[in-house]
Amino acid sequence: MTTKEKMEQMFGRLGRTEKRNFISSNIKYASMHAIAERAIPFIFDFLDDSDFDMIKDYIERREGK
Repeated sequence: MTTKEKMEQMFGRLGRTEKRNFISSNIKYASMHAIAERAIPFIFDFLDDSDFDMIKDYIERREGK
């Protein structure tokens, strides 16, 4: 079993809140594709706890506005 497969297996055992917290705390290391792939099942949990001004600022910085 590869390291990636082991990580996937360990991640799969986490609860929804643990997954959300892990993703939030490690998001700077992930590609946009990886973020989208992991975030889709939890998007409403994320939105419930989100600061929309922070998200807007992040998107504007990323877009270069």
